[in-house]
Amino acid sequence: MISEGLDPIDVAGRVVQLLETGRRESTYKLATVMALVDICVENAPAPDGSLAVPIDEITHRIVAYYWPQVRTFHRHGRLAQVKRGRSTPDRIAEARSALIGEGLRTAEAARNESHPTYRALVRSLRRTVAQQPVTHLQTVPRTRIRDEFLFDASEFRTKMTVADIDRVGNIVLRPGVPEGLRRCCEPSSAHSGRRT
Repeated sequence: MISEGLDPIDVAGRVVQLLETGRRESTYKLATVMALVDICVENAPAPDGSLAVPIDEITHRIVAYYWPQVRTFHRHGRLAQVKRGRSTPDRIAEARSALIGEGLRTAEAARNESHPTYRALVRSLRRTVAQQPVTHLQTVPRTRIRDEFLFDASEFRTKMTVADIDRVGNIVLRPGVPEGLRRCCEPSSAHSGRRT
């Protein structure tokens, strides 16, 4: 169990281990971890050191990270992550094209405008985010072992419904994890002036 005194280096090391053992072609885990880090940097934890993070906020961050990556690159086309069907990048690219056509050049601008196309995109992707990267974020690939050091994932599963996601709403980062993720991102010069 995680305590408030969790070493930030331990948090970083365990996150890196999960990412390194993941599939190389999937960037969803990395985007989810980046979202959690950014959210921890921008928000103060609760008095007990935990932090509730809405699934919608994680989804918005993932959309924003993919936003510049889904544009068409000359003759190479768009980012593709699945061979069949509409992938998350495909759905983001379609919404991005429509929103840029209306003068909304970034995911943040579309969100601030509360544009219906953007709200529909986040609403449709939040189920994918909850079922895939959030449910499996702390699972070591090829072992099916869960190391739930970041948050309790017992309410998350791959067959979650929209009603399930509405009911759960958030993940709650364990006490000490928000501080650990935030401190791991501080420039090394910030640590050099600290007393030991």
